[in-house]
Amino acid sequence: MKKNILTAIIILSSLLLIIILFKTNTEFQHIEDVSKKQTLFFKTDSERVVTKIITVVGEVDGVFSLNGLDSFGPGKINQEFRSDWYDNKITIEYEPENVTKGNLKIKVELY
Repeated sequence: MKKNILTAIIILSSLLLIIILFKTNTEFQHIEDVSKKQTLFFKTDSERVVTKIITVVGEVDGVFSLNGLDSFGPGKINQEFRSDWYDNKITIEYEPENVTKGNLKIKVELY
């Protein structure tokens, strides 16, 4: 019984260590002027990265889109998107439609 518990602890610890070692953190990048179109670039290591998590946090007074696909606003935003990823770079196109003020930041996490 004790051997099974010890084995389970070793396996779980190993999995946690693997996750920590293979996670690539990126700090939040701020959209400097929320009223202007901007492009954000993030580099990745496609040899080991298979999942990306994009987090968008902030508040704006209008509507904007990311990569022409997702529309947000007006108001507070706290959204997270997960998907598979197998490329060497991530490009995020920020396109305000009628935003004049606010604050916005975007983070990309890669696993």
